[in-house]
Amino acid sequence: MRSDGVVSWGMWTLASVMCASNARASELGDWLRARLPEGGQIEGDGAGLSHSVLSKETHESIAKKYLDLTREYSVSRLAAKIKKQSPHIKAGERIAIPDVVTHALKSPKEERMGLPADRVMKGVFVTGAYAQIRWIDILDASAARGFTAVVVDVANK
Repeated sequence: MRSDGVVSWGMWTLASVMCASNARASELGDWLRARLPEGGQIEGDGAGLSHSVLSKETHESIAKKYLDLTREYSVSRLAAKIKKQSPHIKAGERIAIPDVVTHALKSPKEERMGLPADRVMKGVFVTGAYAQIRWIDILDASAARGFTAVVVDVANK
């Protein structure tokens, strides 16, 4: 430990790591706040979201509002998770939104996807017709196998 009370880790200090973490949390909070639907609220430092159920809302309508703010990629899957947490919703009730993103997402123009740590792209090639029928299954199976790419041939009929 240094004389100023900061614990050092080689070139990094605990203070600088905490500062970077706080900056990411602030960036995430700002990003979520700009996209928050009506009835939404950021919990804590942006690590969670909750929703105050509005009149005539369903699990599916809530999931549709929050899909882009979560790690889920289908409304039905997000709705099922919301329903599992809160089976019976009513107007005025505050419910948690599951699987909120952990960092602010950037557009492809702002940030390109980098190579994985092993610098090897692993993926699957599918035709457009097959992807249309089995898209969710393809993504699930690809993620389970550690694939980093899915190539869809939309020209193949």
